[in-house]
Amino acid sequence: MKLGSVNSDPRLKIAIPIKIEWIGQEGIRYRLKTFSDNISHSGVCFVLNPKHLHPSLNVSQKIKVIADQGKLSADGYIKHITHKKADTVWIGIELSQPIFRWLSRYRYCNDNLLREVIPTTHLITDIKAI
Repeated sequence: MKLGSVNSDPRLKIAIPIKIEWIGQEGIRYRLKTFSDNISHSGVCFVLNPKHLHPSLNVSQKIKVIADQGKLSADGYIKHITHKKADTVWIGIELSQPIFRWLSRYRYCNDNLLREVIPTTHLITDIKAI
């Protein structure tokens, strides 16, 4: 079940620790520990330094997003990979089911909500084959 366009959902700009897992074309399973840049009912966006962008991460790549220390997870697909700055890549994932169900009670999330309280981060702990 697709939840609709990621672009139409209200987004909450918040840094939540997440893990991203995928299987590369060569059959190797990868895991990336990072933080979200923003979340919505049907998607999540995270940021990377381009030097951490693994060649097997492509648009339409199937991805598993894991949050809340492994208690929440959902599959999805990479919808966009955007290079906005020389040192930053944004990766948007559309989820097949909501992972952050509590967002559904909000009809509007201002883009600046919590930006000053909980700044987003570009921290990448590691990428490794698992």
